[in-house]
Amino acid sequence: MVEEIGPLDGSLALTVASHNGSALRPLALRDRDLRRRYIPEIAAGRKLAAWALTEPGSGSDAAGMRTTAVRKDKAGSSTARRCSSPQGTVGDVFVVLALSDPGNGRKA
Repeated sequence: MVEEIGPLDGSLALTVASHNGSALRPLALRDRDLRRRYIPEIAAGRKLAAWALTEPGSGSDAAGMRTTAVRKDKAGSSTARRCSSPQGTVGDVFVVLALSDPGNGRKA
């Protein structure tokens, strides 16, 4: 779909690619509760999925990110701020990339 849309509207192609790949795929790989909660609404087009990686200092370099996440029950909390996120102003569901073990270093 992205290849068909791209030549006509690059911005829309990026939106579709980000929604389907960068945001929806990580949700599809998570536990059943998250899949049941979010995927039907996203797949039906009633909610727009977005993802957040870009941050001050590292841009979109995942290896240089400083955002950390701490699990608190089923929810989590993160520390840092993001510069931009595709669909950031209109997204309904966000996948935020963060380090859960910053001292572990970079994994290949």
